Order: sequence, then structure tokens, then C-alpha cells
Amino acid sequence: MIALSFVIPIAPLALGPFILDGNEYKGWRFRESVKRLRKQKLVKVVYQDGYPVVKITEDGRMRALRYKTSEMEVKKPKRWDGKWRMVIFDIPEKYKRMREIFRQHLKLMDFYQLQKSVWVHPFPCFDEVEFLRQIYHVGVDVTYVVAERIEGTEDIKARFDL
Repeated sequence: MIALSFVIPIAPLALGPFILDGNEYKGWRFRESVKRLRKQKLVKVVYQDGYPVVKITEDGRMRALRYKTSEMEVKKPKRWDGKWRMVIFDIPEKYKRMREIFRQHLKLMDFYQLQKSVWVHPFPCFDEVEFLRQIYHVGVDVTYVVAERIEGTEDIKARFDL
């Protein structure tokens, strides 16, 4: 449970009421919660030194990371450096779902859509874009560009109050 809480911070809050009732330990509730997580392939149970250990799976890690993406934002520095950050992607049709999710996250992080697959932001955001590329496995299909000038940026500057 402790290891799970490091990866999925809300796990103790979600599972706590089922496991503890006052100060009384509810083992059967814990087993049911683990069983449900195993069924969803979010955790697996392995035995170490004869004791069961609940470990998070890769799918569980991905689910935990997705929760964090909803909180991601691009930090606004005190002064704009005059450079534009562009995210250009060409994610194949067979990965349409990932493409739409990736696009949705760019919107949530306040990117400006210059063209269908070209998004712009005035502030440094490489780490955030790289994080999205990794969790959605679209790294080779996404390019991050830092540009000094883009034609017709009046609308974009107004959007970001620059």
C-alpha cells in the first residue's frame, strides 16, 4: 500500500475507507481492492520471502501519470524572452486516439493552435511536451521547435498578453 501511494498519491485516500474502519483493520476490504486493481491490470502481486507484495504495473504507472497531466501547466516567467515554442506533430491515423488526447493536453496547457497540427506557446515548455510524448508514446511523431519569429503574431501576442 505504501509503495502504491508513491506512484498513485490518491490511492490511500481512495482505499483507506475500505481498509480501515476507525482503528480496525479490514483485511477483506484490502484484498477486494487489490483484486479489483489486479483485474484492471494496474497492480500485480508477487511473493518475496514468502510474503505477498503488491507492485504497480506499467499500465498502473501510465494511469497515475495521466492523473498528473490534468494538473500540468506551462509556467509564465517574469519576462518573455521573445521566442516562440512550437509543437508540430504528424501522428499516424492508426494512433488517432493518442493524437486527439495529445492535442487535448496542448489545449489544456494553453497552447495556441496555429494550424491543425502546429501549436504555439511563448514560454519554455520542453519538459511538459517531452512528458506528454513519453506517456503517449508519440515521441518520433512530435517535434519541438524554438523560433525567434513567426509571421502574423499579433493575435497570438494578444492571446498571451505579450
